[in-house]
Amino acid sequence: PRITTDPGRLSQTGYDAALAAGLEPEEIVEITSVVGLITIADTNARALENERLALPAPAADAGEPHRQRVHGLSTKGGWSPMVTPDTAEGMTKVLYEGIQAQAGFVFNVARALSSVPEAIRDFFGAFFPNYSTHGDVRSGGLTRPQVELLASTTSAYNDCFY
Repeated sequence: PRITTDPGRLSQTGYDAALAAGLEPEEIVEITSVVGLITIADTNARALENERLALPAPAADAGEPHRQRVHGLSTKGGWSPMVTPDTAEGMTKVLYEGIQAQAGFVFNVARALSSVPEAIRDFFGAFFPNYSTHGDVRSGGLTRPQVELLASTTSAYNDCFY
């Protein structure tokens, strides 16, 4: 819950406690990604004044996590093992290139999710269509600095880590 309610207080101590409780780094990444996706969906529902829906039951054929380790993981720059853009390979590299093309840089959240490339794909698949503030601003609309001011002010108002 702290991921959405108090992200400014996330700490390595909490991360280490999750590891000590038996979670693998990739499981923490997947949980974080799911929480992020639900937050995007809930935020959109509130913005559209729609009723929040209960989560569906898992599909019987949902399958198992692949549990394959991504190459090039390092804890340099964070608590969780991650892949840097300059060492990315395979699906992670493709995803980083797509994010770079849309945003002009690779978000730290993408790096934090990089031990599970599917988590990057799923999170940014929901993020960009709904919160894309890094592409062109429509002519006659808000300027880029105005968009960033609005985003950072809203985040500060909501005690968000942004």
